[in-house]
Amino acid sequence: MLANRSVDEYIGAQLSSLADDTDRLAGDVVPDTTYMVQDASPRIGEPPMFDGDDALWGEWTIVNACSDGDTLEDSTVIEVAVIPADHDIDEADFSDAVACEWDWIGDD
Repeated sequence: MLANRSVDEYIGAQLSSLADDTDRLAGDVVPDTTYMVQDASPRIGEPPMFDGDDALWGEWTIVNACSDGDTLEDSTVIEVAVIPADHDIDEADFSDAVACEWDWIGDD
């Protein structure tokens, strides 16, 4: 079931596929999702180019991911690191490309 997937299952997939799946769940079981996107392009020798344009999210590959919940259903914040889709995910080590610090959630 889609709601039971964890965000790390999207590593290697296009950013648009994760966004599409959370959008499909919205209104059913998932509240609005906040995305924090880290452009990991410098790790593969490219300048950072991610500009947040969700129409272009299909041009980005997720190389690491985490969320504030165990599943999509439980997540309100999703952090991903991305590289341009024309690069291979094995070009660099992305194990520390996301911070996954959720202490700020709910702070004023």
